[in-house]
Amino acid sequence: MSPIALLKRIVPDDWKLYARTRRIDGHFRLRTPDRIFLEETVFPWFRDEAGARDVLDIGCDWYTRAYPSLLRADRYHTIDLDPDKARYARGRDGDHRVGSLLELDQHYDAEAYDLVICNGVLGWGVNDDDAIATAARQLARVLRPGGWLVLGWNDMDGYRPATLAPFDAPPLARFALPPIDADTHLTPTGSRHTFRFFRREEENANAAR
Repeated sequence: MSPIALLKRIVPDDWKLYARTRRIDGHFRLRTPDRIFLEETVFPWFRDEAGARDVLDIGCDWYTRAYPSLLRADRYHTIDLDPDKARYARGRDGDHRVGSLLELDQHYDAEAYDLVICNGVLGWGVNDDDAIATAARQLARVLRPGGWLVLGWNDMDGYRPATLAPFDAPPLARFALPPIDADTHLTPTGSRHTFRFFRREEENANAAR
């Protein structure tokens, strides 16, 4: 058996990922349809049109190292439950926390960010109704009024979140992302990776209820 074939047999999942990797602008980037959509459609709009300056990214890995440079935010903070992932954090001011999505209030002030990215976390440890409800509250808490939440998950058996209903409740509301004129986008991946976009309601909207 050739060394390449042996490597594929030993680490088939990792091999599939690395086979889709390209070095672009000094960073290794994962060139799957979901990542291409995120990096080439979503991020440029937030950078160039929305002017996102304070960003929190939930979860980091080797293929997210380029994200601070792609978004060019003034503050790009990361948090991951796995201490080993800290080596992949590349925030502009070096702020990375080891912690859980369900305990953001132990790490961050309320209304601290105008963009929060929570991609590939639901269904990977944050699975049941109670945990997802807590996640929605925690994410809404750290968003400023008018701030955006990018939520991504795998829409397939074994990884599909038990519910997404808590995200469709105030102060969060679905909002169409202008480049695609839709609040939800299903990417052509085997995992049916899906993105949905939300905004935290403005304070005057809450007062009007």
